[in-house]
Amino acid sequence: MDRELKRKLAAILVADVVGYSRLIADDEEATLRRLEVFRGIWQDGVVRCGGRIFNTAGDAILAEFPSVVEAVRCAVDFQVEARVQNDTMVDNRQMHFRIGITVGDVVERGSDLLGDGVNIAARLQTLAGRGGICVSNWVREQVGNKLGVTFTDLGEQTVKNIPTPIRAYLIAPPGTQVAGSPVVRDTAAMQDWLGRAVSSWKSMAAVTGLAVAGIAGAFLVVAQMRTTPQPSPAPPPDAKQAAVPAPGPAPGPAPGPAPGKADPKSPALPSTPASLKSPQPQAKPTEPAAPVSGPGIGGTTTIAAAPGRLTPGPSVRLGQLTEAIEREMKPGDAFKECDNCPEMVVIPTGEFVMGSSIAEPGHERDEAPTRKVTLAKRIAVARYAVTVDEFDTFVTVADYRPPAGCRVFEAGGWREKPELSFRNPGFQQTGTHPVVCVNWADAKAYTDWMSARLRVEYRLPTEAEREYATRAGTATLFSWGDQIGAARAAYDWSVSFNGSPTASARRGTHPVDAFQPNPWGLFQMHGNVSEWVEDCWNETYRNALLDAVARTTGDCRRRVLRGGSWGYSPKDLRSAYREGATSTNRNFNFGFRVVRVLR
Repeated sequence: MDRELKRKLAAILVADVVGYSRLIADDEEATLRRLEVFRGIWQDGVVRCGGRIFNTAGDAILAEFPSVVEAVRCAVDFQVEARVQNDTMVDNRQMHFRIGITVGDVVERGSDLLGDGVNIAARLQTLAGRGGICVSNWVREQVGNKLGVTFTDLGEQTVKNIPTPIRAYLIAPPGTQVAGSPVVRDTAAMQDWLGRAVSSWKSMAAVTGLAVAGIAGAFLVVAQMRTTPQPSPAPPPDAKQAAVPAPGPAPGPAPGPAPGKADPKSPALPSTPASLKSPQPQAKPTEPAAPVSGPGIGGTTTIAAAPGRLTPGPSVRLGQLTEAIEREMKPGDAFKECDNCPEMVVIPTGEFVMGSSIAEPGHERDEAPTRKVTLAKRIAVARYAVTVDEFDTFVTVADYRPPAGCRVFEAGGWREKPELSFRNPGFQQTGTHPVVCVNWADAKAYTDWMSARLRVEYRLPTEAEREYATRAGTATLFSWGDQIGAARAAYDWSVSFNGSPTASARRGTHPVDAFQPNPWGLFQMHGNVSEWVEDCWNETYRNALLDAVARTTGDCRRRVLRGGSWGYSPKDLRSAYREGATSTNRNFNFGFRVVRVLR
């Protein structure tokens, strides 16, 4: 018996789906597909936090961790990601989990665990409520202030089949109903909770308590902290690209190639949306970017890099929108809701043909079949990709700590360079350049933080929204027509496409306001940085929806990027071009922009 049953102490996490029977009754097949997506998220999160899943009975997830702190971290990260996933679904199809955590004695039988530790965690999760986390007093004592989370004391709780009452604490999105108790916090506090969950939980309570004027003042100070990396050697060519640019006048490494469809051979980089493990990044002095020069279509053009912060135009509405003003916004209106917030442009609703036909120059099979897609939801799209300054404000104020390291193309292949980061991507940047070396989780953390502090919905665009905004009412290869040249966008200028002229290539990114905007006033929807979007990767558009919501089925360990980058061939800047990469991939070609959902 002793050889079969072993006792040990472990942190136990138990989670299940709220209203699972109703979801199954409504649509069994869709519910089971959705559950598989969430199980994948659980698996990745548990492993990342050093645990293991030992049972998945029905809709339940049972996991053990050697560290109580890591168990709580895993639960918090999961609920943040679950919220993102559910935002793409109508209310009656959303899948919400409740989570219980305790630390206690368990009996190990094979790969399974039994005993009081498992039973108590299972009872605690019934107290957590929709989207909540409930923990025992033993967890509360051991976690203490190590994560900076706030515990709401639920008092002594008598739970089924546990003879002794348990002192329980709630870590949950406020607004959760807890076992007959009143709602524990208000809507404003809910945003505070989300902000702490997305960052390291240390500073968001203070930030969200600031008035709009206070936030703007703080950001003015943070803006002075911008930094500039030093140039590094140029990476050689990649088999995917037709050519690599010849050395140009600007400093930095040669452009890197596109990472390839779905990036199947790329090693995943460690990442977690609320990681506290990385050391604080170091600041460095600011330097102006060099001018961008190159022969354009019909002549030579010089695009001066902006020496300082981006200045909104006179027609941009400054300050947070009231609901009344928001409802009055019309296509073309622009606004900026705080000093270091992205500048947003309202785009029209409508429909378009998404993808490309086999007859289109540069067509790739994952761009088909074409279909007509309708954008019915009112949104505003960021005029520019998120800048180094804007992302640095988030990292500094929210105490967000992305792990160091960035993938670059060097010596004939993709390599992880641990000394690089968004502050030092291996080529020169200023605060007005697009942030790179950020992965999908970093981008999601930024949008969740924006939503939390402004109490409105900021998020990544869906793939359909991104292509719709890129085309801006056009049906040509690019928003300006079917020809491309160095005056149009940032890409590998040494490569010709569809009869385009060639030029000596600019190395690295350009300021986000370089080149001309598209017909809807959006800059660099083609080139400069390849931008993360919401959707999971799918090899084709077969069975894709006809509206512009995110596609959350397929390979969700990989995410879609759109727009092409400074190191890509010109064909990869087409409106229809798409690529997929491991969501943990921090790459010197990858950045993002945001959308704001309008009421």
